[in-house]
Amino acid sequence: MKKLVLFLITFALLLTACKQEVSATPTATDESVSAEAIFTAAAMTAFAQIPTATLVPTETATAVPTATVAPTITPVATVTPQNIATKESSSLTAFGCYDAAFGSDVTIPDGTFFDPGDAFTKTWEIKNTGGCEWEADFQLIFSSGDQMSGTNNVINTTVASGETGVFSVNLIAPDTPGGYTGYWRLTNAEGTIFGEAVYVVITVDGEIPTATVTP
Repeated sequence: MKKLVLFLITFALLLTACKQEVSATPTATDESVSAEAIFTAAAMTAFAQIPTATLVPTETATAVPTATVAPTITPVATVTPQNIATKESSSLTAFGCYDAAFGSDVTIPDGTFFDPGDAFTKTWEIKNTGGCEWEADFQLIFSSGDQMSGTNNVINTTVASGETGVFSVNLIAPDTPGGYTGYWRLTNAEGTIFGEAVYVVITVDGEIPTATVTP
């Protein structure tokens, strides 16, 4: 195609040169003028048909994000409380003129943490809600739940009706991690249980591993 165009352009230029040379001669015939015009038009048409090169856009490389390795954290072991109850049923309350009701926790709030084998003393305030005085030989005894090495204690004091006494038991935290609850009640000199139960609630700690980060 390019060779044809060059040929036509060259031919048109030759015709133009010839026209200038014969300008001094008599006017060219209509046939020669027509032929020149035809070749010139053909050359222009062929030149116009040469396709223009179109620039093809190059693709821009897209950066591919690199995968980020998230650190893995070893979960921290937690101690799940076990056997933690609210209150033992107080089906045994008054016996004759003897009765008792929980007053307050003096030591060791519910859920206190201890290491295995720790010794501690639990103390309560207990109110005499019956009509008779408690004698000094009455006892605070283990009733149910987790005894935690506690022993029955003689109260060694008298508590008048309507008054409040302070009573304690010495306990030892169990060796196994977890939650523990023990219930205690008062008895008269004959060993008859009366009044509302009081209780102790603790949690024994276990070894807690530290968190590790794995890349």
